[in-house]
Amino acid sequence: MNINAVAKQIIDELDHFQKSFRVQGGGLTFDAQGSLREDPLIGYAVAAKSDGASVTILLCRHAIPMSHEPRTAGATYASYLSPLGKIITRTPGETHAFVVKHVRTGLVLEDHNYTLVEKDQFRSKRTAEGVFDAEDNRFSWVGGGALARSLRALLSGAVPAGPSARRHQIRVQLPDLAILDSAQDDLFRLPFNHRLRISGAPGTGKTTVLLKRLSQKTKYEFLTDAEQRIATPAEWQEGRSWILFTPSDLLKSYLKEALNKELLPADEEHVKVYSTFRNTLLREIRFQGGNNGYFRVAAREVNLLKRETGNEHILLTRAVGRHLEDRFLKMWRSAVQEFNNETRGPLGKLADANQAVLLKGAEILKEAGTDIIELRRAQERFTNFRNLNEKLNQIVQQIRRIGALQDADQAVSLPFLYGKYQDFLALHASLNIENVESALFPDIPGLIAGLQKEVRDLTDAIALRRLFESIPRAYQEFREDRSNRDRYFTEEATPLIREKQLSSLEQDTLLFHALEFVRALRREFGASFTGVPGSVQLLLDKMRLLIAVDEATDFSSVQIACMERFAPIQSGGVTICGDILQRVTRQGLKRWDEIDELSPGFTGVDLSVSYRQTARLFAIARDIFSHVTGETPNFRSAYEQSAADPDPLWFRPTKAASAGSWVAGRIIEICDLCEGHLPATAILVPTRKEVQPLCMELRGLLESHGVEVQASEDGQALGDGERVRIFPIEFIKGLEFEVAFYVGLDQMADVHDELVDRYFYVGLSRARSFLGVTCERSPKQLTKTLQLVHQHFSERVSFGEFEEPGANA
Repeated sequence: MNINAVAKQIIDELDHFQKSFRVQGGGLTFDAQGSLREDPLIGYAVAAKSDGASVTILLCRHAIPMSHEPRTAGATYASYLSPLGKIITRTPGETHAFVVKHVRTGLVLEDHNYTLVEKDQFRSKRTAEGVFDAEDNRFSWVGGGALARSLRALLSGAVPAGPSARRHQIRVQLPDLAILDSAQDDLFRLPFNHRLRISGAPGTGKTTVLLKRLSQKTKYEFLTDAEQRIATPAEWQEGRSWILFTPSDLLKSYLKEALNKELLPADEEHVKVYSTFRNTLLREIRFQGGNNGYFRVAAREVNLLKRETGNEHILLTRAVGRHLEDRFLKMWRSAVQEFNNETRGPLGKLADANQAVLLKGAEILKEAGTDIIELRRAQERFTNFRNLNEKLNQIVQQIRRIGALQDADQAVSLPFLYGKYQDFLALHASLNIENVESALFPDIPGLIAGLQKEVRDLTDAIALRRLFESIPRAYQEFREDRSNRDRYFTEEATPLIREKQLSSLEQDTLLFHALEFVRALRREFGASFTGVPGSVQLLLDKMRLLIAVDEATDFSSVQIACMERFAPIQSGGVTICGDILQRVTRQGLKRWDEIDELSPGFTGVDLSVSYRQTARLFAIARDIFSHVTGETPNFRSAYEQSAADPDPLWFRPTKAASAGSWVAGRIIEICDLCEGHLPATAILVPTRKEVQPLCMELRGLLESHGVEVQASEDGQALGDGERVRIFPIEFIKGLEFEVAFYVGLDQMADVHDELVDRYFYVGLSRARSFLGVTCERSPKQLTKTLQLVHQHFSERVSFGEFEEPGANA
C-alpha cells in the first residue's frame, strides 16, 4: 500500500467534495444530505471483484451524495449502513459477499463478491483554514497496517505514518465511532425484529452498537428485503417509530451528541428516562395521581415490600396476574348470572307470547273463508305472524345460549371476553322486531325492550373500559387480602395500603399488567382501533417498532418486561445492553437469566474488546471482575501497553495535604500536559452530601487558574465541556471521562454495603487515561477488593513521571 498516494487521493476527494457538493433532496433526505457538509467521508477501500477488476469505494457515514460524482475515475460512494459498507470491517485479504433481492418477489437482482485489498478508516474534520482533513487514520493492507493523526500533516512531511498516541477527549460525550469493529458490525445489522441482549465490560461499545442499530433500522432504504416485508413504510412512520430508555437524566443528556451524529432526534418523544415515563403514563391512564387517579404515589424513600431484590418482584407480579385473572372470571360469571336472573322471567313470558303469535296466525287463516281477497290478506297476516314467531324464537334461543354460558367450563381469557363483548354488541343491535300488532300482542314490545336492556347491561359489564379500569382496583384488593399482605408487604405498609399509596416497584407491577392487557388484545382490535377506550388507546399510541434499553442491568426484570412490551410481539424489535457487574441498583439484574420468565426469547451476545481505557487502567477492571465473579475475564483492551500511558495514582490525605488540594494540583498538571486544554474531567464521591463541600474547596483552588468547578448532586446535567464536574457515584453509569478522580474511595464500603464491588468497578472504569483516587485508610485496613485494586496504583504525587504500575504498592 502506497500510503502517501492513498493520502493524496483521499485529500483530493475531500477537496473535490467541498468545492462541488450541493445539498439536494426533499424532506425525508435533506437532513442526511445536509450531514455530508460537515462529515463527507469516513473511509476508503479498494476491493477486487470476482472477475478480477478492482473498485475504489469512498465510504459515507449515512447517505451518499446525490448528483455528485467522485473525482477518482471508477470510484463509487457507499454508505456504511448499506450491505457494501460492511466491507470496511473486513481484514484485507478477506472476502465480502452479499446479494440484493427484489422486495416483493425475492428474486436475486445482484450477487456481489468482493475481496478487500486495502483500506483506511478516518474522521473528516475541518481545519482552522476551513478545509477538510482526514484525522485518526487507520491504514490496513494484507500483512500490514499504520496510523496517521492527520493526512494533510502527513503529506506536508510534518509527521510520518506510524504508531500514534490516543487522542485526549475534551468533550463529555459518547465516543464518536462512525465505523465499528467486525463483531459490533455484525450485531447492528441483525434483523430489526430480533430480541437482542448485548453485554460486555466497560468500554466494549455496548451503547455504541445499540445506537448504530437504531440508526440503520430507522432508515428504510438500508433494511434488507426481509425486513421491509415485516413493516411497510407507513408502519415505519418515516423512521420515527422507536424509543430509547435510559435509567437517568444524566445518561440521557450524555447520549444526546451521539444520537445527533446518527441522525436520531434526541427529543422527549424518543429518549425516555424510564421512571419518569412510567409515572407519567400511569397518571395519564388514571391509575395514579391527580384528582381522578386511583392510587397516590408514596414518597421516593418509602418501600412497602418485604423484599425488593431477587425473584420477589417477579413473584409479586405473577401473583397479581393470577388475582387479576380471577377477578375477570368473577366479573364474567357475575355478569352472566345477573343476566340469567333478570331474563329468566321475561324470557318465559316472551316464549308464551310467541306461542300465542303462532296460534293467532293459524286462527286468522282458518277464519278467512273462501273470498280470494280476504284469503290473500289472511295469508299475508299469517306470514307476518310466522316471521315474527321465527324472529322471537331466534331471540329466545340467543338469550338462552348466553344463559348457558354460566355453567360452561371454559377458559375466560381477555380475548374470550372481548369476543363475547363484540357478540353481545351485535346481538343488542339485532334485537328489534317489525310488524307487531300491538293491539293483539301488547306485551311483546315491552319484553323485547327489557331484554335489550339486559343485553346492554351484560355488554357494559365486560366492556374493555370496565375491565381495564378494574386493574388498579384488583391490585388494591390483592394488597388488602390478609394472606397477600403478610406474604409480600411489611408491617409498616398497612396504613399506607389503606391510604392507597403506591411504591416504586409496585408502579412497575401495575404498568406491567396494563401492558399485558393491551398485548393480549392487540390483535383483536384491528388496524383502526375502532371502539377502543381512550386509556387503552393511549397505551397503543405509545407502541413502537423499535425499543432500546441502555444500562439494562440497573433495571429489574419487571421493568425490562414493561419496556419491551412497547414493541409488537411479532414485528417489533428490542435491543437491551448492559454489564451485570456494573449494576448499581438494589433491584437491578444479578443474572441475565432473570429476564427469561417475563421476557423470554432474547439472544445474548458478549462483546470482548474494550476501547475506553489504556491497557494499564483496564487491568484494574479485569482484576475486580476476577475477584468478584471467580472467573477469568473474557475481555481485553484494544490498546497495547505503552510507557506513555500515565500510572493511576493513589493518594492518602493528611492534615497538611487534603484530598481536595491534591486533586486540584493534579488537574492543573493535566492541563499543562494537555497544552492548556482541560480534558473531560469528573470527580466522583460516595454520596450527595460530599459534593458541595468538595466543590467549594476546589473552586477556591482552581478558579484562579481559569478552571471552573460544577456540582451535580442529583446527576441532572453534564455541564460545559471545559468544567470539572463533581458527581455522586450512583449517577455516572454509562459515562466516560478522559480524567476521573475518586475522592474517598474507602468510604464506599461504608455506604453501599453489598453493592460496593460494583461501585468500585463502575467508578474506576470511567477514566480513559488519567485516574486518581484518594483513600484515608492504609491498604491493610481496606476490603479485599480495595487491597486488590491498590496494587495497580502508584503512590507518587504526580502524573508527570511515568513508571511501571504497582512499583510503590
